[in-house]
Amino acid sequence: MQLKYFLLVLALFSFFPCVSAQAKDSGKRLIETDSLKKNIGKRIYQIKRLEGSAPDIDGKPDDACWQNNNWQGNFTQREPRDGALPSQETTFNILYDQTNIYVAMRCYDDEPHKIDRQTSRRDNFAGDIAGVAFDSYFDHRTAFEFDLTAAGAKIDAMPLNGGTSWDMDWDPVWTGKTALEDSAWTLEMRIPFNQLRFGQKDVHTWGLHVWRYINRLNEESDWQYIPMDSPGMVHLYGELHGLKGIKNPRRIELLPYTLGNLHTYRIVDATESQKELSFGLDGKIGITSDLTMDFTINPDFGQVEADPAVMNLSAYEVYYAEKRPFFIEGRNILNFPVNDDLLFYSRRIGQKPRFTPYLNSGEYMDMPDRTSILSAIKLSGKTKDGWSIGILHSITGKEEAYITSPMGDYTKTVEPLTNYFAGRFQKEYNDGSTIFGGMLNGVHRNLNSEDLKFLNRNAFNGGFDFRHRWNEKTYYFEAKGIFSHIAGDRKALLLTQTSPVHYFQRQDKFRLDSTLTSLSGHGGSIAAGKEGGGNWRFMADFRWRSAGLELNDLGYIRQADLLRQSSMLGYVVNKPVSIIRNYSAYLNESGDWDYCGNFLQSNIALRLNAQLLNNYGINYRLTRNSEALDTRLLRGGPAFRLPSWWENACTIYSNRAAKFVLELYGRLRKSNDGISKVYEYSPYLLWRLSTAFNLSTSFSYVGNKDAFQYVYGAYMDGSKAFMLGEINQKTLSMVLRLDYYITPELSIQYYANSFTSSGSYSSFKAINNRAGYRPIPEWSLKYYPEIGVYFATNDNGDAEYQIFKPDFTSRQFRSNLVLRWEYSAGSTFYLVWSQGRSAYLGEDNFSLSDLMQGHSDIYPDNIFLIKVNHWFSF
Repeated sequence: MQLKYFLLVLALFSFFPCVSAQAKDSGKRLIETDSLKKNIGKRIYQIKRLEGSAPDIDGKPDDACWQNNNWQGNFTQREPRDGALPSQETTFNILYDQTNIYVAMRCYDDEPHKIDRQTSRRDNFAGDIAGVAFDSYFDHRTAFEFDLTAAGAKIDAMPLNGGTSWDMDWDPVWTGKTALEDSAWTLEMRIPFNQLRFGQKDVHTWGLHVWRYINRLNEESDWQYIPMDSPGMVHLYGELHGLKGIKNPRRIELLPYTLGNLHTYRIVDATESQKELSFGLDGKIGITSDLTMDFTINPDFGQVEADPAVMNLSAYEVYYAEKRPFFIEGRNILNFPVNDDLLFYSRRIGQKPRFTPYLNSGEYMDMPDRTSILSAIKLSGKTKDGWSIGILHSITGKEEAYITSPMGDYTKTVEPLTNYFAGRFQKEYNDGSTIFGGMLNGVHRNLNSEDLKFLNRNAFNGGFDFRHRWNEKTYYFEAKGIFSHIAGDRKALLLTQTSPVHYFQRQDKFRLDSTLTSLSGHGGSIAAGKEGGGNWRFMADFRWRSAGLELNDLGYIRQADLLRQSSMLGYVVNKPVSIIRNYSAYLNESGDWDYCGNFLQSNIALRLNAQLLNNYGINYRLTRNSEALDTRLLRGGPAFRLPSWWENACTIYSNRAAKFVLELYGRLRKSNDGISKVYEYSPYLLWRLSTAFNLSTSFSYVGNKDAFQYVYGAYMDGSKAFMLGEINQKTLSMVLRLDYYITPELSIQYYANSFTSSGSYSSFKAINNRAGYRPIPEWSLKYYPEIGVYFATNDNGDAEYQIFKPDFTSRQFRSNLVLRWEYSAGSTFYLVWSQGRSAYLGEDNFSLSDLMQGHSDIYPDNIFLIKVNHWFSF
């Protein structure tokens, strides 16, 4: 049975027993609340100045200051019934004084025993939630949101680009608590003005958004009605009037830390350990009312969760998400994406050293796992004239590897002292409907060592962007242009030209120039479309990357020498229809060419999404990829023609508000060559054992059979030969998370990722040109296990090819155990244990039991640390 039919049957069995039971209750509630509100205009809340004592922030709005007539309600449901009356009443009250803004909310519930009070970590949407957002710039584009779950966990976020995207990593310092009443849950917040951004005025008008979410009903209601089909949110906020005489103080915030670190690891058969006591400082200074300077000295990222394990058999670099606090906060200001590429990729700063010294017999090396960041400074803000400014400068230190040798110990420089610079600006017009911006970035390396001449000495990139939206911001047009220029030693430019981004050594494309000491390139994109309003969505895009475009010194680019057009047509319904809560259908297509006009491939995909009234859902994708001319497969060899393929992928998920949450993902790709296929099964389970204890686990099993997998280590007469083989690969990955929240401020979290991938090669093929290949008969191969090499002989019995056996088994285990205690606002204590185990074998192992076996036979690399930081504000 094909995967898609199996998943369809599973979906039917999963959905309909639950639909019949839950649709009755949901339908009854929907009928009762189906009076739609008509002609809801811009709402205004008149804030009052606090008189008397400030409220005690305990979650109970029973202080004298709250006993006024300034409570407002009359919310409107946004989902599932867009524009209907909400199922439950919500009211709020907002006050202010010279230094803070205070918020109280009362979230009524006629079934108070069903209030969902799941405890969770900060910025995790769990259970019932309520909160506010302020467009304090009043630019209709950027806002600052403060939410609380019913259990008291904080959520703070910055809606970006008018609310079409979100920065969930912004962590201001504020206070919030929740409590229970007989028929409601309540909250109180104290938000310092110095955590917001606004211009200097005598009288202020801010955008205001107040909202509530009821988890068991998957229902959102808002004070200011914002339709589900709106292209963004911030420009549709209500308004907060009456703020007078407040000032954005010249704030100074300091966050020093102390860290104790013990690192144990093994070199050969000896166990080694390193102890470290270090100090560092993060800070924030209000330069003006508009601009803030963030800085860090000797930052530490020891409590950051480990990157997921991968087995990369492609030519492309793996992209990892940023997880380090300093670079996460405010990253939206320096963000300049161009489709899938980035002008600024902060993981370049502090990355693993690039040079690995050659070791002689009997030598052992202690290599730093990352480059130390000596200092970093960010200047960011937004002026009253609509200018957004972001500037970052960072210095990373010279790193050395310590080598133990029978002839005496010595060191080798593995990473140079480096300066990084990134500068971004944007200017807004017409209340944010028109935006023009630019960016300029640079890297300079101090290359005093001959070993490091393979790195570019200087690298620059930059660009401009323009975006215009009209008709209530429903339609948009945008254009981006970028450039790059790198300079360095001939060795560095040769390495760049032969990298997977470029592959200038391809015989059928470019002429490799070994004398180059600089290289320039350009790229960009043009796009237009409809983002909201009604049921239809559409988009058309064209992008280009010249052959010499190189961003990877400070940005991220997968492939240069590319022209691509793409388009999308979508139909979205956000209102319930029968047993369906909402559904959508999208049709995407794209086509690729290179700069010589060669057609590379085309792709068309159909995506269908539906959610039922019981909050179960299904997502399905059908993809067709044409025959492709792959210019990267042979790692600098000629372009190779690959057969077309079909892919089916489906995800089924249960009610994500339930105690048990199950998600099933399956994928099947079949190639027209009759051999190549990929199949994947990935179940996910979340078990809420209590309101404070969550367990989640995911399991992924991927089978990959590819008739045209590149083979490294193939030679003919001592020269590199382009060789493909048929790979049979199996990959098993398991992730376990345990979250225990003693209080919203005190938590214990455990993350573990076990990864094993094994592959064997057969049916080797020697490449002639893009038109075809010559199979190497099995009878001509002779394997010599003592050196791990195949020799392929010709008809005369002479050795023609030498192929190093490419079979492999990679095993990795990564984990973090973190105790986190926010002992006062903005101040945190960490106790962390991180462990890593990894091994790589030159043999395949295909038994499932061996793939699932533990990693206890691999000696662990352990890091134990204690970290304390304390927040000071002046």
